[in-house]
Amino acid sequence: MKLPTDVTPRPDIEDILCDLFEKKAVEIDPTPVVVTELPQDYEFTIQDRPIITIRKTTGSGTTDHQVDASFIELAVVYRTRREAWQLLNYLAAWLCSLEGRADMGPVRLAAIEEIKSPVMPKWVDPEHRRVQADFRMDIRRPR
Repeated sequence: MKLPTDVTPRPDIEDILCDLFEKKAVEIDPTPVVVTELPQDYEFTIQDRPIITIRKTTGSGTTDHQVDASFIELAVVYRTRREAWQLLNYLAAWLCSLEGRADMGPVRLAAIEEIKSPVMPKWVDPEHRRVQADFRMDIRRPR
């Protein structure tokens, strides 16, 4: 789709975060799959590889048209509780360490806050462990 260039649209934070997490995922063994929505056949994937889901749940719009505050749900689904927790705890710590210094393409991570620590919500199949944490991310838009 081609859009006019008279305004700068809000960045797609899910897309930006997927790119960032895909770069990090190659350092993890087995390499996780990074998605915004869990695939229907996820139970086959988690036999060999964890799945990381990234989803924007809401946001507060812009401040002075420069900063977007997004609320992000980061989740891991994997074959065991221990492995899912281990990966989510690592990813949460890594994500929080990026404040003010992450290369996020067209935007800069101005601030990040873990607003809900990792939990294991009820899931469709209790054998497939899903853990999640929620973050507020302020990203500075390009001028």
